[in-house]
Amino acid sequence: MLAFLLCGLGGRANAATSVVTRLVDSLRYIVGPGDTFTVRFFETQLDPLVCGVSVEGVVSASTMGVVSVAGSTLADAKSALRDRLSKVFPAASFDVSLTSVRFVRAQVVGAVRRPGSYVVSATALAGEVIDMAGGLLPGASRRRISLRSERKEVSVDLVRAMRLGEIDANPAMYLGEIINVPPLMDSGALIYVSGAVNFPGPVEWTGVDNMRDLVLVAGGFTPLADTTQVWIISGDSNSIGGVAVPPVTDQRPTAGSRIIALTLNQVASPADVTIAGLVRRPGRYRWSEELTIHGFIDLAGGATPDAYLPGVTVFNQPSLPASDFTLIRELYPDDSLVVEDTVITNLLSSQASLRAIQTFDFETKLPTNSPLLPGDSVVVPRFEGLVTVIGQVRRPGRLPFTEDKSTAGKTPLEFINQAGGVTAWADISRAGIYRPRTGIHIPIDAVERALDGDVIIVPRKR
Repeated sequence: MLAFLLCGLGGRANAATSVVTRLVDSLRYIVGPGDTFTVRFFETQLDPLVCGVSVEGVVSASTMGVVSVAGSTLADAKSALRDRLSKVFPAASFDVSLTSVRFVRAQVVGAVRRPGSYVVSATALAGEVIDMAGGLLPGASRRRISLRSERKEVSVDLVRAMRLGEIDANPAMYLGEIINVPPLMDSGALIYVSGAVNFPGPVEWTGVDNMRDLVLVAGGFTPLADTTQVWIISGDSNSIGGVAVPPVTDQRPTAGSRIIALTLNQVASPADVTIAGLVRRPGRYRWSEELTIHGFIDLAGGATPDAYLPGVTVFNQPSLPASDFTLIRELYPDDSLVVEDTVITNLLSSQASLRAIQTFDFETKLPTNSPLLPGDSVVVPRFEGLVTVIGQVRRPGRLPFTEDKSTAGKTPLEFINQAGGVTAWADISRAGIYRPRTGIHIPIDAVERALDGDVIIVPRKR
């Protein structure tokens, strides 16, 4: 019998390795101590060889000498082993495969419930290791996670992995040792995608997503979507306006933008009223003087169980006289806020597309009977169960909105206290609420209760 130092005839994997149960990328997998290769011979009587990688990163045997594989990709390591074995067994046909992988020590840091060090298989996915660390905190980023090694850094996007099934979005631990989960600190990182998409709601924007990416991350279009009618309400202007663009474009929205995917319209009319979001029959309907928000939602088949009726928003393009604007320059220099249901837009614009009317009655827990105007668009959002607190608070991040969907939430100050309270640098007098669904800002003293999806911003003292 041939005497092997690290290779055995018909041997088995070291106890510190795990059997390969999922595909690995041979061009990206970096071989290291503890990995095990198996050499299988064909058309001969030779038994398989099981070869382990030593702590020095080599595979060695008395018949073929020492082959250094540490730091090599799996493809290069297999090629080196084949070259050496072909000289020892020139007449034999054989195959070299990775049959078990090493365990690695993964470090999980950032916005997880139990940050620390975990011993996992090299083929464990980053998302699985995050689950071992207790999962993400409410204020954690889901799309800007990184997996780092000494050599490089790769991105982890758990939303694309879950909704689109992208393998590279949830990489394995052989690509790195440190998982960093940053908190979601900036409300501009959220882009609200509503209308005829499968998962309407806030989408974390990575800064490089284009329209196609954001629609896909929101679950893609529903069968009723009009793919030529996607509205972008830009986040870089305080006037709430929109422009229809083809969703397949590579155009990138700006931070804080809103995207509305409209439904198919067979008989278009400027007077049609559009309803999008979580209703059973989204689409366009003829306007009538008797049409109210409550009746319109019923006309569209009613809201689905995941709908958040207090967050219903009505859009239009009416001209507003100057008397309808209220300006508080000292609070928001950009002149953009809402006080007591009055829309404030950039005063350079004569148009406003958000109609700030009461859309929900908290006493009856039903949509209101406020009348609709010709050309209105009604968006019924999904209940997210989250409120975000950012800025000068001790524990910024997302907090659970645990109230019933038909009731208002806690006061903004209660959420601020839940986030650890304000820091010594906070200017609570300038604190406000940003609503990603509409892009409006509201001073916290003008709001009795926070709503689902609100972003509470506590600025720094000037």
